[in-house]
Parts: sequence; C-alpha cells; structure tokens
Amino acid sequence: MKIRFATIKDAPELLKIYEQYIDTPITFEEKIPSLYEYEQRIDNIIRRYPYLVCKSNNVIIGYAYAHRQMERDAYQWNAELSVYLLPDYTSRGFGKILYSILIDILKLQGIKNVYGGVTLPNEKSEKLHYALGFNKLGIYRNTGYKCGKWHDVIWFEKKISEYDPTPKRMRDNLATMSDFRPLDETELAAVRKVAETLRGKGAIPCTACRYCTSGCPMGIDIPSFFSCYNSKVMFGRPQSSERYAELVKKGTGPNDCMTCGHCEEVCPQHLRIRSLLRDVAEEFDA
Repeated sequence: MKIRFATIKDAPELLKIYEQYIDTPITFEEKIPSLYEYEQRIDNIIRRYPYLVCKSNNVIIGYAYAHRQMERDAYQWNAELSVYLLPDYTSRGFGKILYSILIDILKLQGIKNVYGGVTLPNEKSEKLHYALGFNKLGIYRNTGYKCGKWHDVIWFEKKISEYDPTPKRMRDNLATMSDFRPLDETELAAVRKVAETLRGKGAIPCTACRYCTSGCPMGIDIPSFFSCYNSKVMFGRPQSSERYAELVKKGTGPNDCMTCGHCEEVCPQHLRIRSLLRDVAEEFDA
C-alpha cells in the first residue's frame, strides 16, 4: 500500500471510483461529472487542502480529501472530510488510515474542527467516524431525495486542535524563516551558479532567496531541492545528494508538497514551484 498526494493526472482513476457511487445515496450528485469538471474539482481542492490517493499493486483503490466546510470567513478553521474506496476495499482499514492522515495534515495547517456527513443508513461509515473519535452532532431529516426516496444525513464533528484566543487567519498560518536551516555558502553558490547558467533555457532560475521556504506550511526546503535538480540537469548528478536524502528522511521532501500555492504567490521569479517540485520528486525517486 502507498499513500501520496493526488494530482490532476489522477482524475481518470478517481472518477472511475466515484462513478460507482453515483447510483447510490452515498453521494447526492445524480450525474457523473465530466473528466474536465473532475480535474477542476481536484485542482481547486489541492490548492488549499490535502487530497490523498491510496494505491495497492500500482492501482488506486481509494482517495480522501478535505474541503471548506462553510464559505463565510469565520468558518475558515473548519474542514469537511470525504473518502471513497473501491467496493472490494471497504471495511479493511483503508478509510481509517486515509482519514487519520488527513487529520494530521489539517492540524499542521491550523484547522480546529473536522466534519463528516453520512447518508443513512451507512453502518460502515458511521463506525469509521466513531472509531476515530468523532461525535454525533445531529441528523438532517429527509434532507435529500435520490433513488426514489427521501434520505436522512447524520453529521459528525471532531476537535483536532486547541482553540486559540486569537487564531491566525488561515492564509497567515505560516512558518517563519527561523524555523528552517538556511543553505550554507557552498550550497548557495551552487544554486546561483547553475541558475545563472541555465537562466532563460527552460530550467529553474532559482536564486535561493528563500521566500518560498519561509512560508511553506510543510517546511519543505525548496531551494535545496532545486539545487539538486539544477545540478542534475547541468552536470548529470545531484549537487547535494546527502542533503536531499536527509530532508526526505525527515519527511520534508518534495513528495510532501500539498500544493497550497503559497510558494508561488511569494516567488519573485514567478516560478511554477508546485510543478517543479513534482519534477524534482520524479527525478530523484525514480
């Protein structure tokens, strides 16, 4: 089993899983969305929230994601969770694993409460929420009509973080420069040399200004990975392979990027950092 963050490229497989729920009351959607529409949904979510896929034998068997619970600003510290699995993989612990990882990531983002809605009856999903410590909030009676009948929906809630007296707004809930080790002079010189050589040639003109890393909620040392990547492009080998391995081992590798987009917002060179991190991950994880 392997769990990773979803990308738009996963849309065809995820849509096939979702299609199996269209003729059931588990989802209140009645028509299968187009592939393009589903790609847009994934893209909109991964800009702000974690979206996970679970693979077994190189096949995606399920996925789970968080999304905005309510639109008004005061609700920004909440998130709603959803999980979908292939029928043969339900009641085998995969949903619990995916939910648990989502909650761990949301804690890092500063989310305080998570919610889940379940169309009744659905014993498996109810057990999942109770097993993870969710509390029953209440039931919306006859709130949806599908498959020829009216359905009730039960709502669950779980507190995952402390309620700060003056919580930081989600957009500002970012780490500071002091949380990260700056590149040493050798690493910095390597980045600048390679970036200058490759500037304008379709590679990465990163100058290691570190604006991206200073605001990364996952603590990814982005310039270090770009240094490795540029050196591989330039010289056929990573410049700082030991540093790369060290960061990946600590859980701050490019695969840990949750595509929140803050790095791209602050980059003075307007780099498409999220795409570049995926490239780095593919280069070095191959």
